[in-house]
Amino acid sequence: SRRYATRKNLNWQKGKYRRYTPTKLTLKVTNDQNGTRLDNVLFSKYSSNWSKTQLQQLVAEGKVLINDDVCLKKSKKVKRDEQVQLIIEDQTNDPDLHGLRESKIGNESNYDVIFEDSDVIVINKYPGIAVHPSDGIPKTPTLVDYLLSIYGSEGLSNIQENRPGIVHRLDKDTSGIMIICKNNESHEFISDQFRNRTITKEYFAIIVGKLPKLSGTITDRIVHHPKNFIKNATTEDETEGVSAITHYNTIKQWNITDTIAYTMLQIHIETGRTHQIRVHLASKHCPVAGD
Repeated sequence: SRRYATRKNLNWQKGKYRRYTPTKLTLKVTNDQNGTRLDNVLFSKYSSNWSKTQLQQLVAEGKVLINDDVCLKKSKKVKRDEQVQLIIEDQTNDPDLHGLRESKIGNESNYDVIFEDSDVIVINKYPGIAVHPSDGIPKTPTLVDYLLSIYGSEGLSNIQENRPGIVHRLDKDTSGIMIICKNNESHEFISDQFRNRTITKEYFAIIVGKLPKLSGTITDRIVHHPKNFIKNATTEDETEGVSAITHYNTIKQWNITDTIAYTMLQIHIETGRTHQIRVHLASKHCPVAGD
């Protein structure tokens, strides 16, 4: 048991183990949340970062503590003033890994600044760059590294220590508008808007094939893939997964051959589930081109 616990906090790199420190995110149960399910409390706080299913999985993995005691029951009713901790065991706090990423930044830019004031930076993120470090890309410069090289840690919000300034995300290969927060007040303000769905999220995508209708709405619930947990799938079972709403409208279609066609869609999502657009379109046998 002791050997396993020790190796779990180490990362294999260049032929040797490197130690990293887990990140602890803490919240305090409010009066209004007294008697609420643990997973619902976590989702109300961290919905802009993880799906409800992902948070439930963290509970099952023993990465959620209540008053310093591990809780494995996602439906546990929390009590007022209890301290709930979320343990994120990744490499993003390893200063050596940050140095490796930072050394590769150079003078190239991976985003355009569209608007900036004392509270926020609105950027257009280029495709091919991850928003923040993860276990899968520990040495690759990310958007966070570029922001830190310009603004420093003191010039970005620090509500999430390993993701300074980041209040929402885009996939690595997705380009588009992102709001970066310079302080904790703007971070909480923008986060509340995402949580309350008062921010409009619009995307454009080229898909393989043609959907049955030129415009419509996909409402299939999203669950983890039954055979591969890091992937998502859809289900019609109303008791499983999380709700997801994707509206689409056809902009243009191309008939390449008698059997091959592509469609450009304008997409508006009401929810922000992980890989929602990709999962919904793939479930209709019209995946995003190249996905």
